[in-house]
Amino acid sequence: MTDAPSFATSSEENLNRKFLQRTGWWLFVLSVWPLFLTPVPPFQDLPNHFASVTVLTHPDLYPEFSSSGFLKTNSALFLWLFVVGKSLGLPIAAKLFAALTIAISAYGYPKTLLHFAGRSRASVGGLLLFPMCHNWFLSMGMLDYALAVPVSLLLLVAVDRIVTEWSWKRATVIIVTSFVTWYAHVFALLIVGWLVLVEFLRSNGERRAAMVRRAFVPLLPGGILALHACVSHMIEQRAGLDSGLRFNGFLPTWELAYHLWAEWACGLTLLSSSGVVLYLAAVWAVKRWRQAVPFFSPWALSTMVVFYALLPYMVTNWFHMNSRFIPFLWMACLVRAPDSLPVWWRRAMVGCAVTFSLGLGIDYVRLERERREFLGVLDSIPKRARLLPLVFYPKGESDHTRPLLHAWGYYVSEKFTTAPMLFAHSRSFPVVYVRAPLPQLNHLALEAMEYNMRSADEWCVQLRYKGLISGCAEVFADAWHSVWRALEPEFDYLLLWDVREDVRRLIPKSYDCSLRRQRATLCVRRKVPMP
Repeated sequence: MTDAPSFATSSEENLNRKFLQRTGWWLFVLSVWPLFLTPVPPFQDLPNHFASVTVLTHPDLYPEFSSSGFLKTNSALFLWLFVVGKSLGLPIAAKLFAALTIAISAYGYPKTLLHFAGRSRASVGGLLLFPMCHNWFLSMGMLDYALAVPVSLLLLVAVDRIVTEWSWKRATVIIVTSFVTWYAHVFALLIVGWLVLVEFLRSNGERRAAMVRRAFVPLLPGGILALHACVSHMIEQRAGLDSGLRFNGFLPTWELAYHLWAEWACGLTLLSSSGVVLYLAAVWAVKRWRQAVPFFSPWALSTMVVFYALLPYMVTNWFHMNSRFIPFLWMACLVRAPDSLPVWWRRAMVGCAVTFSLGLGIDYVRLERERREFLGVLDSIPKRARLLPLVFYPKGESDHTRPLLHAWGYYVSEKFTTAPMLFAHSRSFPVVYVRAPLPQLNHLALEAMEYNMRSADEWCVQLRYKGLISGCAEVFADAWHSVWRALEPEFDYLLLWDVREDVRRLIPKSYDCSLRRQRATLCVRRKVPMP
């Protein structure tokens, strides 16, 4: 009689273990195999990170930058590239980090779902996890946040377990997992902190007391680290170390609904659009939103929806602010999955997963062809050249990212060219300016210029919207002449991607722009004849 509960518990653990192994391997294989198709993953920000690590490893070539250190949040990828890249090379190091992130995601998401929803609902919700491992943050090259999300969800699992029963092992897991989450990205730790606070406030007296007795101390180090990161960021803003307060306002309702898919489960192009079936989880959440799931209660779900809807899209150098709540919102939906689905639904979800994965593979190959085209003038640039890259249409064949926006970073890592577009305007990055550059040379200003001034027609649309009726072409030409007065003395080479003829005509005559490789144009400063 006394052996029955133990046997049942053991059998349940074996079934749970098999579910995690089966689901985890399935998700990992679906997401990781495209990494083997190309020399470098087509992640948007990754080339800029390559350039940063190149600057760090060759400080004598880049005296205009200095290191800001690695002991801070949002540093996991940079430290990995800096250490592993020295021996294996940056491309292989990046692939390994991406594979590690996918592996932790393939374990963390099913583990969270199993813990908070139970195996029957997890087997249903798990069918919709396929777009969450190779998610939009991974495709964007924001690998630190892509890593922080599944680790932070595992932290929630550890907190729930220690509230049930204290042990030193569980306390250690919480401390270590909190540190890893903070080191990857503090914002995920802040969201978990909010979910813990909401759970504390909604709990009854006994559970609330257990949270204080058992979870408060292990969570304290992570809380201190998160608070320090936020205070440091505010001090940096007040001291003017960043380029000033930037605020991008609220999004309309339809766009918020669109971003729930586009900025998490979309893949790279519409070839991976089958991730849209994740919206099925939103239907489950609407039907079962009153379910009191620990840490994903109706109050937690409601407050996250409010944060997502009301937080701005961008504040200072923190971009995609409200989008960072999206993975937690989807997990709050998935834990409300039904206990079963018809067989044809399950088969359809498997088909969607395979379609999503195949679409990723095709997109990797397509975007690699475009990257090679971008690098078509690489051999014509000498080492340590003073190069200004201007990428006017960075999306290329991608629908949801801009994989060519920072592709100039390969010129830095290959030829040690100048890096005017480097992430260096904030101490949250591994390198910072020794002294602030001219306003026109700040990388945020250069990116804005590339977008706003890439064609006369688009420029005129903006001016007409502001009330200017005539003289648009002259204003466009004057704006570019003003830009070139600031930029021309600084650079001997111009790398132009997808430049329009109306912009090409305004390039100073001191440059020879005859070298073209498809959409890539290289302009070289003409030699001044000796008297």
